[in-house]
Amino acid sequence: MWHGEANRLAALQALQILDTPAEPEFDRVVALAVAMFDVPIALVSLVDEDRQWFKARHGLDACSTHRNLAFCSHAIEMGPRSLMVVEDARLDPRFSENPLVTADPKIRFYAGAVLTAEDGHSLGTLCIIDTKARPKLTEVEQSRLRMLGDIVVSEIEAHVTRRRAAQQERLLEMSEAMSGVGRWRFDFASNRASWSEAVYAIHGVSRDEFVPDLSRIAQLYHPEDRKAFSRALSQTVAEKGVIDQLLRIVRPDGAIRNVVTKGACELDNAGNVIALVGVSQDITAQLDALESARNNEALYRMLAERTTDIVVKFGPGGIISYASPSVQMLGLSPETAIGRSTIDFAAPEDRVFAKNIVDDLFSGAEPDRSVAREYRVRHPNGSTIWIEGNPTIIRNEVGEPTEVVTSYRDITVRKQL
Repeated sequence: MWHGEANRLAALQALQILDTPAEPEFDRVVALAVAMFDVPIALVSLVDEDRQWFKARHGLDACSTHRNLAFCSHAIEMGPRSLMVVEDARLDPRFSENPLVTADPKIRFYAGAVLTAEDGHSLGTLCIIDTKARPKLTEVEQSRLRMLGDIVVSEIEAHVTRRRAAQQERLLEMSEAMSGVGRWRFDFASNRASWSEAVYAIHGVSRDEFVPDLSRIAQLYHPEDRKAFSRALSQTVAEKGVIDQLLRIVRPDGAIRNVVTKGACELDNAGNVIALVGVSQDITAQLDALESARNNEALYRMLAERTTDIVVKFGPGGIISYASPSVQMLGLSPETAIGRSTIDFAAPEDRVFAKNIVDDLFSGAEPDRSVAREYRVRHPNGSTIWIEGNPTIIRNEVGEPTEVVTSYRDITVRKQL
């Protein structure tokens, strides 16, 4: 296989048109060719490595033939947009012994316009066939056959465009399903919206049962949010601006969802607003998670601020990022403790032991809970306080320690006893 033929075959395969179902656009072209040239057979023939396959056919039952028998195989070797005419195949040494000539369908006359893609590769032909010899086509007839061939090429390119658009639509639907973001367009002339499947899912309605016109869309909003919806819509159109709102909707099953909607105006050539286009996303789960986190943080801080134990959060090296008010036990305030190391507060005689505790916690191994984490702290007033730590390690997604939250308890009295 020569290099040019390999490229041609690659271009043909990339179109993904071989062995596809019949399409009326191609069928109409071959029907027109039959009527225009008064022939019994017309074909849209695409030539691959081993065969010629008919995307459309009229007057022939077979859907393909071997490439060695194909008149079209000779035609595409003539170059882009060429026209090959065989007035009597019985007299042409290339075809006189061809089974398609000597037996059914007993081809005599053939004329094929080479189908050439935009990239210059010849894909096949639009051909007309007669079972009786005919004179050479006139210049007008040749021009008409080439024009029909150009129509076929345009339909092939349209086929590719439709296929790619369908693929893009599938990708968009997959991304919408995964992200929970849906696309929409509201047309003011028809007072109707076109929704993607994700938007129907967000609103808890089906495409078959719900017609998204303005009045029905408005009814989906929470009664307390409908005025805000109408006001934002009117303002966006009046200002030819954008819409960005977080409002509640009420699904038919009664579920209340928090939906973010963002959109922009689509203008005509005169600058008039003809539509709004945008996206919507159900963020109910995110808001619930945020509220839960806020509640947990509030509870955590309330407990930390009311407990008599000292609660401290620190990173590698013992550097403190949070200290509860009980740190006053050590003669410090939360503000003065942040940024310092827990090791610094240990009494000089226990500082190495305190450092070993921190290093052990950030070593990556699970700490030995049987080891007592007790050491002395020197108060600024000169007194000595014994404390006991109870640490919890916070790890990242790969299991590495990033922070430690620990509570320190004053065990001075216990030590004295």
